[in-house]
Amino acid sequence: MAKFNRVTVEIGPKGKKVVAVTSDWPGLERGAKTAEDAIERLLSYVPRYSQVAKLAEMDAEFDTIRNVKIVEQYPGTGPTDFWVSRLRFRASIDKSCPERNWNAS
Repeated sequence: MAKFNRVTVEIGPKGKKVVAVTSDWPGLERGAKTAEDAIERLLSYVPRYSQVAKLAEMDAEFDTIRNVKIVEQYPGTGPTDFWVSRLRFRASIDKSCPERNWNAS
């Protein structure tokens, strides 16, 4: 695992909502009106998500990660404005992990 949260930012077409999604921790995602607010909101949920990492016995790895790096930013579709992300990551994010389907829709 990386020592930072790799975050993808999806921007709604009408600018109503921006969704920030971590590619390393599925389910850790939050939306807001701006990318900065979405990331801040996402980080505010880290303590709650740490319980998930603990159940998966990955809490030691999760607890070392406190930094965020935006690895991709792209325009979303209509549902993004209602906080429905496409959750699409490009394969270029992590070529060392070919078993992950980074282009899953």
